[in-house]
Amino acid sequence: LNRLGLRTWRRRLIAGSGLFGALSIVSVEGTSQSWFCNSCHIMNPYYSSWKAGTHKGVACVKCHISPGMDNFVAAKLNGLGQVVDDVLYR
Repeated sequence: LNRLGLRTWRRRLIAGSGLFGALSIVSVEGTSQSWFCNSCHIMNPYYSSWKAGTHKGVACVKCHISPGMDNFVAAKLNGLGQVVDDVLYR
C-alpha cells in the first residue's frame, strides 16, 4: 500500500476535502455579510442608502433571500455565477 503512495494520496484527499469544506463555510458566511454587498461597484449607491437608512441594522440577506434552504442555496449559486461572469467578462 505505501509503496504505491496510496496512504499519501489518502491523506492529501482528506486534507483537501477538509480545506475545501472550511473555505466553503468561510465563503458562505462572508458573502452573507452586508459589507460584502458593497464589494460590487454597482451596489455602492444602494449600500450607502441602506447604511444611512433606518434599517441599517438588518442584514441585506434577511430581505433579499427568501426563507428556506433551497432559496439560500439558489441565491448563493446565483451570486457565484455573477462573480464568474464579472471575472471572465471584464
